[in-house]
Amino acid sequence: MRKFKDLEIVGQCGDGISAVEKILGLTPDLVFLDVQMPGMDGFEVLRTVPKEKLPNIVFLTAYEQHALRAFGVHALDYLLKPVDDERFAAAIGRARKLLDSSLKASMAERVLRMLDQTQERFISRFTVQTGPRIQIVQVDDVAWIGAAGDYAELLRARPRLPAA
Repeated sequence: MRKFKDLEIVGQCGDGISAVEKILGLTPDLVFLDVQMPGMDGFEVLRTVPKEKLPNIVFLTAYEQHALRAFGVHALDYLLKPVDDERFAAAIGRARKLLDSSLKASMAERVLRMLDQTQERFISRFTVQTGPRIQIVQVDDVAWIGAAGDYAELLRARPRLPAA
């Protein structure tokens, strides 16, 4: 990993159950996951982790017969042990490209969601300081707001009737 200074190993696991716990607790961007592990295999790990918490997966195993199944669950790559440096670097390169594009896409999605939410919500009241007091003013009660030097003037839209 010395060749990949921008990557940080945040956890290692020896079995499927601890892999699920680490994925849920650490929310890593990328996981190298063995197909065969004690407790539960790599595919069971992926089925256990909620979809929104699934990281990008590179399967790492000694058994090539699981490759089709790995790509069926949208694994980023499938590395056979022993892994050579060139093949490992290629998997890291694919992960970097995906992470970069997915981070941009998720940021865009968050901004669009935020814009959708702010367009639908308007304030219904606001506070106004009058001398030492602060009053709550209902937006529907204001006909207009005008500038008056360092102050603002509010014209009430209609007189309030006392509550019955």
